[in-house]
Amino acid sequence: MIKKRLIGSVLAATSLLLLAGCESTSGSNEDNNYLNVTMPFSVFSDSEVDVDKLVDDSILKPEGLSLAEDGIRYQSGQADLNGDGELEIFVMFQGGLFCGSGGCTSYLLDDDGDILNRMTVVKPPVLLAETSQNGWRDFIVWSNGAYRLMSHDSQSYPSNPSLQPVVERDIGERTAMGMVMASELYQQDGYDLQPQDAETFFTPDTQYTFTFRHHGDANVLYTALVDLHKGTVDVTSTPAAK
Repeated sequence: MIKKRLIGSVLAATSLLLLAGCESTSGSNEDNNYLNVTMPFSVFSDSEVDVDKLVDDSILKPEGLSLAEDGIRYQSGQADLNGDGELEIFVMFQGGLFCGSGGCTSYLLDDDGDILNRMTVVKPPVLLAETSQNGWRDFIVWSNGAYRLMSHDSQSYPSNPSLQPVVERDIGERTAMGMVMASELYQQDGYDLQPQDAETFFTPDTQYTFTFRHHGDANVLYTALVDLHKGTVDVTSTPAAK
């Protein structure tokens, strides 16, 4: 894989820092406290926690189900949401047993497998916000046709994301797209720029992913990761599917 690090123009970087602070949820900030203080967090992508075992023992076994025996699939992501140095695990099931037209059933577990939350009608992506409520990091999911802000009420996160405040990410996406278009590689005959959902759960919500092609490399697909917080554009290339 060829990796090229491209930094957007100074003007674009300055604009994105201003715009990133302007994104908000529907409703007033007084009601949502969306622009609350930020808190440090860690994302764990390579953890020693056996997520399969936690899912089997804590969620499926009480229902008489098993990952292996019932062919159940899920996606997961891990992050320290409350700053205690221990990770929380987000589990989103797949398939007709757990999913309907509105989305899928999801769970939040601690690293001992205790169920902290059960949520319905959830779809990817699952993004980590820069804000927090009651000592817990906010996160964002897709539900009922929009991005929804999930804030902790000191007891738990909401069980029905479809009823939560809408998060508008269009401005950030347009800013990020402009940074890719302003990059040196895209300026050199780049085309077909397309936004993509984050594949990794708990990706920071200030990051946006795009794919594009280049007239000089017909057999290559480029992926651009834009970080609005850092003001950077990272581009990787892979062979394009034939």
